[in-house]
Amino acid sequence: MYKVQKIFGGKSASALLSGTLLALSLAAPGNLAAEESITLTQTSSLDAVNVRIDQVTLVKLKNQIADILVGNPAIADITIQSRSSFVITGKSYGRTNIIILDKDGEAIFNRTIAVDDSSQNVVRLQKGTARVSYTCAPNCQPTPTLGDDRTHSKMLSENYQDKLKEVGQAMMLTSQPN
Repeated sequence: MYKVQKIFGGKSASALLSGTLLALSLAAPGNLAAEESITLTQTSSLDAVNVRIDQVTLVKLKNQIADILVGNPAIADITIQSRSSFVITGKSYGRTNIIILDKDGEAIFNRTIAVDDSSQNVVRLQKGTARVSYTCAPNCQPTPTLGDDRTHSKMLSENYQDKLKEVGQAMMLTSQPN
């Protein structure tokens, strides 16, 4: 039995973790970024936009959007928010590109999108080749992440699906007339 402790802004969070640890990676503490916003006024293909996996970045353009081209939507995808803003969602690790065209077919946004790990407040446990991730803010909870052990991730997914079914059944019971 191992006790792993990590400090978050002066407060400590403890997690009791069993198993043999071959490698333990603790990310630097910091604030969990829910959304990042970028405002662009001119076209530039030099700067990459960094997006964390499973998080979004809001991009606001000066011109109106007419068409969208995404190199690999499995890495990053976009959702239009208004005529001149969109959200980039990090889907999986890697790099791709996004080109936004105006009504005249001119590129108003042409950037490489770099999707990296959202490792703030994350504890990763390695046992042999099996890795399991936990988000600790401040209490540690299992968080399936790309690269984690499939057996553990499948068990978490099944537990989550069971809970959703129970919630759905409870909602149906409460919505029925007496």
